[in-house]
Amino acid sequence: MLRTGWGKLHSIPKVVGCFTELGIPAPEFQARLVSTTEFLCGALLLLGLFTRLASLPLIVTMVVAILTAKKGDIASVSDLFGVMEYLYIALLLWLGAYGAGALSLDRIFASRRRGASSP
Repeated sequence: MLRTGWGKLHSIPKVVGCFTELGIPAPEFQARLVSTTEFLCGALLLLGLFTRLASLPLIVTMVVAILTAKKGDIASVSDLFGVMEYLYIALLLWLGAYGAGALSLDRIFASRRRGASSP
């Protein structure tokens, strides 16, 4: 996510053109929104910071990608399992439900808060 967001941020005109072809409303605004979302939320996931929160906008982005850019590739439900965006959604749902791992900033900050609140 981080890498694709970075790439999109550096080629906004191409992304706007693609979004225009797909019929996405307000393509210039959406291109910047999606690019920034993928970059920032991808960075947050990498750091393990605000993991549950960062996963939500990325899930929305992947659902929209499936409904627009990938809709021609999906003829049945079984086709959905071969689409990379579906796999991202599954991973993001897991991260949203269970949070980041033991080495994440979320976990470090949570343990510090618990330690500070103990008498």
